[in-house]
Amino acid sequence: MARMKVFLRYLIIFVIVYFVLDFFTYRYLVNSYKNIKTYEIVAQKPEVKVKEAKSTPMNGYIVAEVKNTTGEKIDKTNVKIDLYNKRGNNLGTKYVKLEEFNENETREFRINFRANNIVHFEVTFTDENVDAEIEKQAKELQETVNKWYPLVGLVTLFCML
Repeated sequence: MARMKVFLRYLIIFVIVYFVLDFFTYRYLVNSYKNIKTYEIVAQKPEVKVKEAKSTPMNGYIVAEVKNTTGEKIDKTNVKIDLYNKRGNNLGTKYVKLEEFNENETREFRINFRANNIVHFEVTFTDENVDAEIEKQAKELQETVNKWYPLVGLVTLFCML
């Protein structure tokens, strides 16, 4: 019985340490994201509103909203986002495909990117065929997610025990 009490004490200490570390790690990650304050929206139609744009020294994300203000239905177009560092070097381009985009319809999108120290981005629209690039980006994202499945499984299993 004494061994069980010792085991339970260690288990409780471990759980408390785990949650404290998890909390501080979360706070560190949240605080490491800095706002991207400068951006340029090149095309005025469709209308683009950037809701949130943040980056860290290694990655970031952009949340934006597109509203079709062209006065007609758009069959197919792509939102193109060029990412720049403080020296003005293009460190990457991301695309969002818009199909069957009706008049006055609004769509929200989120783009995650892996690029160092992004401080500026440009939003344009393009009709060029970027399906291969979009598929490549989706594949990269899926590979990143797949790397975390075993760890998430182990943590879940550990928490259940």
